[in-house]
Amino acid sequence: KVPRTRRDLVGDYCNFDQLFVSRIYNLDNIKRGDILVFRSEELDDMLIKRVIGLPGDKIDIEDGVVSVNGEVLQEDYVVNNDHFYGKFEVPEGKYFFLGDNRPISHDSRKWINPYIDGKYIEAKAQIKVYPFKDFGSIK
Repeated sequence: KVPRTRRDLVGDYCNFDQLFVSRIYNLDNIKRGDILVFRSEELDDMLIKRVIGLPGDKIDIEDGVVSVNGEVLQEDYVVNNDHFYGKFEVPEGKYFFLGDNRPISHDSRKWINPYIDGKYIEAKAQIKVYPFKDFGSIK
């Protein structure tokens, strides 16, 4: 089952969806845009979000437009955008996450500590298997 998303990752994912995930053993294999399952110490919960910032990245969000290291991200996966402004510098060994349904996503922008330590990253979402009508790989 999908960890609590409150429909904030992607408009189609909710608490009853079921996904196949693959365990992450090597953090060097994480790529920007991957949808990852991780534990939030702050929220004391397992979450699923899209990784936007890798260790050492500088993230600028201006009126909802996300830039990483000076390059504007092409985010076709964003369901709804918002007008958020913020600057973040991802420390070594940490990651920055955003949900795809930005106005309602409780993600790195809103956490007291906006970064998740790599040791809390569990898996990468690969395939949505239920509901059956939505079966397919996750992008």
